[in-house]
Amino acid sequence: MINFDAAHLRMVIKKGIKIVSSQVWFSLLDRRAAADLSKVAEVHGAAFLAFGTLEGRFLSDKWVGANELADIANWSQMK
Repeated sequence: MINFDAAHLRMVIKKGIKIVSSQVWFSLLDRRAAADLSKVAEVHGAAFLAFGTLEGRFLSDKWVGANELADIANWSQMK
């Protein structure tokens, strides 16, 4: 499993390293992995292991009607 962008995934594959899965941030709000990265993965038979699908839990019932945060606690929530 790796966690690269499309350019780095191509580079690794060109070096002859077989990639079977790529760990990617992928959610309803952040769909960057659906572009070039997904094309590279598909061509080379690599699957996605998506994380962040609930946007750092911001897309959960806990946040419905909540006030905006003054401080962001972690990288996942910054997205």
